[in-house]
Amino acid sequence: MNLNETQQLKILQWILFLILAVPAWTLVFNSYDSGIAKLPLFFLLSCLLLSLGLAFAIMNGELLFIKSPADITVLLFLCAGVFSLLLQPVAMNGLETLKLWFGYGICYFAGTHLFRDDRDFVRLAKALVVIGAVVCALGAIQYFIPNSSTFDFFLGEGNRVGSTLGNPIYLSGFIVALFPLLLSYFFFESNRSVRLLLFMFCCGLLLLLVATQSRGSTIAIAVSMFFFLSLSQKIKRTHRLGIMLFLAGVAVLLFLPQVSHRFESLLDQGSTFARRVVFWKAGIGAMASSPLMGHGAGSYEETMREFRDADYWMLKSEDIVPHAHNEFLEIGVELGFVGLALFLTVVVVVMVNGMTVWKKAESDGRRTMLLVGLLSAVVGVLVDNLANVSLRQPPIGALFWLSMGVIISPIFAGRSAERIKLRIPKYIVVLPLALWGIVTFIIGQAEIKKIKSDHHLIHGVLAKAQGNKNDAIAEFNASVQSYPGNLKALENLSVTLLQTNRAEEALTTVQELQRLSPGYPKSRLIESLALASMRRYSEAGNAIEKEIARRDHPEAFYAQALIRNGLHEREGELRSVTMALRRNIAGGTNYNLESMCQRLVELSTMVEEREVAKTLLEELRSRFPTEKSILQALKRVTGQ
Repeated sequence: MNLNETQQLKILQWILFLILAVPAWTLVFNSYDSGIAKLPLFFLLSCLLLSLGLAFAIMNGELLFIKSPADITVLLFLCAGVFSLLLQPVAMNGLETLKLWFGYGICYFAGTHLFRDDRDFVRLAKALVVIGAVVCALGAIQYFIPNSSTFDFFLGEGNRVGSTLGNPIYLSGFIVALFPLLLSYFFFESNRSVRLLLFMFCCGLLLLLVATQSRGSTIAIAVSMFFFLSLSQKIKRTHRLGIMLFLAGVAVLLFLPQVSHRFESLLDQGSTFARRVVFWKAGIGAMASSPLMGHGAGSYEETMREFRDADYWMLKSEDIVPHAHNEFLEIGVELGFVGLALFLTVVVVVMVNGMTVWKKAESDGRRTMLLVGLLSAVVGVLVDNLANVSLRQPPIGALFWLSMGVIISPIFAGRSAERIKLRIPKYIVVLPLALWGIVTFIIGQAEIKKIKSDHHLIHGVLAKAQGNKNDAIAEFNASVQSYPGNLKALENLSVTLLQTNRAEEALTTVQELQRLSPGYPKSRLIESLALASMRRYSEAGNAIEKEIARRDHPEAFYAQALIRNGLHEREGELRSVTMALRRNIAGGTNYNLESMCQRLVELSTMVEEREVAKTLLEELRSRFPTEKSILQALKRVTGQ
């Protein structure tokens, strides 16, 4: 099959559009994680784009290369990620992150090479309209008729819409990346009917943004639009007026009650912002401990646990935190100042080159609007990722890196392509495609196992909720057999085994969990309870102390009290019960209050101890005035 250069370019562009569309649309129902298939599909499609581009180059006997000032820095950033695997005790933990970054690198170079004139950008804009329209349509269904749709699984707290992205902040991040590009296309397009449709679609995007209730993305799009308006000063007056009127409508939408009430709760204890402060503090500590090269790609989730305050649970913060909710901090933790400097250099070089082109652009040039949209999209995504995690999601991250590539493409920079002659036999053309097929087979097999594992996991969770613990154990075992690295399955299996008095099996399972993830939340708690059930109290005591150092929840002190009871350490058990009750007061929890209050009274045999118990029970009564067990214990300790 003989294809000319234009036909080859269009094929590569269509694959690029699939790279943007498939992760944005893919849903995996009946799975613990609905986004489990997004990353592998994104990575494999990115590899297909690269391999097909190499195949076309071999067919043509020349490699088309467009030099751009950020190319070397992007490659160095990817190399830093590969090198960082050497810094991790378990290198496999970084492969998922590297697959993500590798795909982003391909999207960046696709932006620099596949867009050479206005028609190419218009083709991209039309593809983005279709991609975004599907996401928005399903989001609208989810929001307005949730009870009759299959999207209930993805509805967040307070009916916050996530659509096909599965999470409200991923959807809001997608809108932040998409909106400036479509707005610039609106002012570039001359056809009135198309402009009317674009206007309606942009309004729909903003309404969907309101439905996500994302504070960070709201601020990001406001900054992005301010930047958009500032750069639009070169555009003729009628366009400027239209932009200002449109942005006025944006301002009205963003101050609707659905968004404003989220801002009002910003500083509440347990708010998402308060929880993110915990992530950031831990991230800063992790970054300071290895400032130069970091802890390795994909290491944030494991590393931050060592630096997180033990009382993080008081803010209702998550036990498992995969990302820092600040891209700059997360890159700093994983790749150190070296990786962070490389990432910032790419962004700065792209923005400086874009602004240089903008300054030289014609005042009435429609192409200038396209550049303004791209620059505004980059700014918006960067602001959004000061408190969100959208750059770790393929649809948003891919669009961000693609936008940076297009900014310094021949459309705006006017660079000419260099043609490097390739003296390679034509039959070698099958090699890159064959390699892609092999990679697809290997990764496909692995990902199918993960999806099967996730399928068994959710069935195990449902069986356990229905009280069928034996069925749950069978499902959790099947999940682990399908994919031994499924940490959530190992956790659920160890807990359920412990609850069915199979302590030895529980201990073996949780030790495997710790081997794969040494700091996995509550694993030491499970280990200590399993050891205590086997009457290995000394080992159980060591395990629970490690748990308390990581998480000083009342349940950890309660477990410590049980262990000390087994060791017949009355005073030690009393200290543990007292600490458990004090943690309840501090955290506003009522974990096992009745049994612990009763045990407090039983253990307080001396006069001084009874006075301390009385004071503690009065504090508890003040904190939990409706708990009758506290009043009963107080009466007993005072002899009434």
